[in-house]
Amino acid sequence: MDVGTFTYEAYGFRWASDYHHYAYQRHRNILKKIGTDLKRSDIEYPGWYYFHVNNRQHNTLTINDSDQLVSGVSDFTETFDEPGRIGGTFDLTSIYSNEAASVIRTAVIRDDSYLEVTDAVSALDSKPAHVRWSLVTPAKVSVEPDGIVLTVKKKSVKLTASGAPVEYRMYNSNAQASGEKFASFEVDQSAKLTVCGFEFDVPAGSHVDMVTTLKNYKK
Repeated sequence: MDVGTFTYEAYGFRWASDYHHYAYQRHRNILKKIGTDLKRSDIEYPGWYYFHVNNRQHNTLTINDSDQLVSGVSDFTETFDEPGRIGGTFDLTSIYSNEAASVIRTAVIRDDSYLEVTDAVSALDSKPAHVRWSLVTPAKVSVEPDGIVLTVKKKSVKLTASGAPVEYRMYNSNAQASGEKFASFEVDQSAKLTVCGFEFDVPAGSHVDMVTTLKNYKK
């Protein structure tokens, strides 16, 4: 459940990361022990509830605190390589179709210097969309009123979002404290990786273009 996720490296450091591979291998080994078919793709597959596999622990969106739909598909609808703008757009709508009318994510490198992610979210007419924007990072995290500062050694970048009122915050990154079904089997990686981000609301029948940037930052 990581559709829409990304990694991001700049200035010699990785700022947006993924959980370490051994966590996934451990997950597969646990499922094999309990006799689970690893090729199953329906929502009842217990692997989707493993902490490090869920969309909440990836650099993607969670809408109305719901899991991504495993029956959904996504693909790039556009790629571009032009002066000052390199990246692509992909349609996440079917991944979130129970919770939103449309979800389109565009990620670009601007001016060869910073990351810009635009999430165009249209809520269903029948209900609002409460959106969580997550970032998994190995950096030291400081939540500020106007953004999130990530620091590795003496280098910092700042995450800021615009398009609607947001609440910047930290999220649980300790698998063993998550209460997930496999929590007792999991490795706590919270000393190495932090989950942070922000939340915003899209009223029923409305649309928000949320633009998030990760830029070089000097205090």
